[in-house]
Amino acid sequence: MGNRQYHLDRKEIHDLMGKLHPAIYTYHKNEFIKNSFDNRKLYLVLEGIVYFYTQNEQYDEEIVAFFPCGHLFPGSLMTETDGQSLHFALCKTNCKIAAIDVVEAAHYHIFHSFVGNKCCLLEFTYHFTSLFLAWHCHILQQKTVRSKIMVFLQCQSECQQSTCIHIEMPYSDLSNFLQMDRSTLMKELAKMESEELIQKNGRYITLQQLHSEIYRIPI
Repeated sequence: MGNRQYHLDRKEIHDLMGKLHPAIYTYHKNEFIKNSFDNRKLYLVLEGIVYFYTQNEQYDEEIVAFFPCGHLFPGSLMTETDGQSLHFALCKTNCKIAAIDVVEAAHYHIFHSFVGNKCCLLEFTYHFTSLFLAWHCHILQQKTVRSKIMVFLQCQSECQQSTCIHIEMPYSDLSNFLQMDRSTLMKELAKMESEELIQKNGRYITLQQLHSEIYRIPI
């Protein structure tokens, strides 16, 4: 996602862990996380990458959000409706996840100093969840394959604070997230590289020039 506010660097993670001493959960590669998230907590990925899936009307699994190391996500992403979870979480790799209790005042004040967010926890988690889903919807609303890719790359560039972007998931998973065939994604990336819009080296993509505001998240 494109908001630096929800990503911590290694020093921030170290400082946060030293002050909060949160519970840490370990998961294996391809392990589903079931009934583990608390709506009153935020979760920090210490190692690995977590995917959130949903199922479409054909029961195909679609990636709607992903959280690499250093990223925060709210337990509210696992909110249940009529006894069924709206999303389910998968650890794509071996993962360690810290559960941060921001309800307790002492914890919240420390946490606030890291994310710079002054709203109450309930507002924060609602905003947080809505932002991720809105970002994904904004990508899918783009009318062309290229604009979908460019919205994604622009947001990742802002998040990683670099024009050299590390694609933190396999291209097959990225194509799932962008809801296009892998072959379509790779062909468009090759075309963009031939037009000198990007430079691609494995899962690293460098933006060669600044792009129009139409590719930015409308938030």
